[in-house]
Amino acid sequence: ATIQFLSSRGLPFRGDDELIGSPHNGNFLGCLELISRFDPLLSEHLARYGNKGRGHTSYLSSTVCDEFIQLMAKKVLRAIVKEVKDGKYFSIIVDSTPDITHVDQLTLIIRYVLKKSGEPVERFLEFIPLHGHTAEHMEETLKFELNELDIDLMDCRGQSYDNAIGACAAECCIEAVSFFGFIQNLYNFFSASSRRWEILTAHLTKCEQGLTLKSLSSTRWSARADATKALRFGYKAIQDALNEIKVDHGTPRAAQYEASQLITVMETLETAVMTVLWDELLRRINVTSKALQQVHTDVCTVPILYSSLIEYIGQARNDFDVYEAEAKTLTATEGYKADSQRRRVKKVMFDESAGPEVRRSGREAFLIDTHYVICDCLSQELKKRKDAYKNVEEKFGFLTKRKSMNIEQIRAATEKLKKIYPQDLEEDFTAEFCQFMSMVKDEESVTAMYKKFLELGLRDAFPNVDICLRMYLTLPIANCSGERSFTVLKR
Repeated sequence: ATIQFLSSRGLPFRGDDELIGSPHNGNFLGCLELISRFDPLLSEHLARYGNKGRGHTSYLSSTVCDEFIQLMAKKVLRAIVKEVKDGKYFSIIVDSTPDITHVDQLTLIIRYVLKKSGEPVERFLEFIPLHGHTAEHMEETLKFELNELDIDLMDCRGQSYDNAIGACAAECCIEAVSFFGFIQNLYNFFSASSRRWEILTAHLTKCEQGLTLKSLSSTRWSARADATKALRFGYKAIQDALNEIKVDHGTPRAAQYEASQLITVMETLETAVMTVLWDELLRRINVTSKALQQVHTDVCTVPILYSSLIEYIGQARNDFDVYEAEAKTLTATEGYKADSQRRRVKKVMFDESAGPEVRRSGREAFLIDTHYVICDCLSQELKKRKDAYKNVEEKFGFLTKRKSMNIEQIRAATEKLKKIYPQDLEEDFTAEFCQFMSMVKDEESVTAMYKKFLELGLRDAFPNVDICLRMYLTLPIANCSGERSFTVLKR
């Protein structure tokens, strides 16, 4: 129980020594000493076998901990494999990241439906050292590991990979990169000194939002959303904190100079507009992302979520005047930086025609080269993701749209699905589903539909409907379960 408790919470086992009674013997022996105060049997065992050294069986050494962990891991893995086989159909979720020794670790997550409850679950199987990054190498690695676990790859009905498509709009133009770099520099400046952080906190407490500056993350959109929200609603408070540090005699000159540089950036209208724009965009992206990360989210609802987000960004593309008006309330600067800069006169060469030069204002340049680029890049990336789910919706869409479809449309959709999965669905599937529809009129989601299916004990009466629902529920929505497993590698 002690080993299970420590390992499940990611706590270290070993200390500087392995001596009973030592304050430096680590969490494992320390917990045993604590429990022994209330357990006479364990107390006697520690007194008899503790500090015996090598050559004596005591079950107190660090190697025994490793053996117990391996035994528990094998038992859990066997239980997961048994559940996968009972559910038959599954999907795999794969992602990779380097560990602290700079070796790429491939995480293998498997998604399947529990046979008794009908609940879709995503389980971590193992980390696999990855020595190649080609698609062929990853395929062979996955085939080998699934074969070792005695899991039939022919029952796999879905795959989810993180292929780094996404870095997207945060790096779509120099202005976007500079803006997020500025946010990180702002956080680094205040967090580098407790005195500066104290000054910032004193000013931010005046805000109604209860804000604090946030650091960025290279992978999590929510971190960027939190950071831009803090900057937007604490804009003037942060400026006041920087101005106080700039004239504070107790602050080193280098920090005063850095504060003045940050003030200069915050006073530009471009920074204020970017703050408002990104907060509006990332807030909705973050909410949608959280909805997509739910294990019970239906695959066919994903295109709807993406469509609504694409439409929202399209509206934001046309609302530049609104963002600009709010930005002008954050900073005293009325014009764009490009308007105050000296215009370069292009020299006309002898073989060039001296046509009229197109001159754009600072506002037009920012609108076209930054605002439109950010919104268009975001929309394009979201459309790619939406299209990836369209194929699934075309196959299984009738499960969620059945109430708005007539009987002929449903028959056509079920016949189409039979042709796609001829090895799984029999000829009776169309008739089965048409009869089954009248029994689940009130259930909105496919998950609720399948749970009622099991509660009524309809597996024998509708075997093909059972297969169809299980295949659908095994399809993964997102890759977040793979990314969550990486936190273990950082311990």
